[in-house]
Amino acid sequence: MKAYLIDPVQRDITLVDVAEEETLQDIYDKLSYTDHEVDLIEAVRIDDFHCIYVDEEGLFKPDQDFFNFRITNTNTIRLAGRGLVVGYNHEDEMIDVGISLRALYSRVFSHQPVEDAL
Repeated sequence: MKAYLIDPVQRDITLVDVAEEETLQDIYDKLSYTDHEVDLIEAVRIDDFHCIYVDEEGLFKPDQDFFNFRITNTNTIRLAGRGLVVGYNHEDEMIDVGISLRALYSRVFSHQPVEDAL
């Protein structure tokens, strides 16, 4: 199935395929990158038909890159590491993402890690 991978390191969003047979492992693999292994994921609902999977422990890892995602005009959340945007139906089954790349870019703001000032 089709999904979008948000990469705050590359500051890019790309369309990717998620293997339906090994969905969970494929999500772990897509969210993991150099020195940031992902073995627990969290789903953040962004609307009635989409969610973003992120590293559940991402905020606790050192030197993590972040991105902000605007849920609504008044609600923005900060997420750590890569994010995988997937679609889902009313039976909570994952399906192809249905949001446009342009709409997704308009809701994502990338940030580099903040270094300790001390």
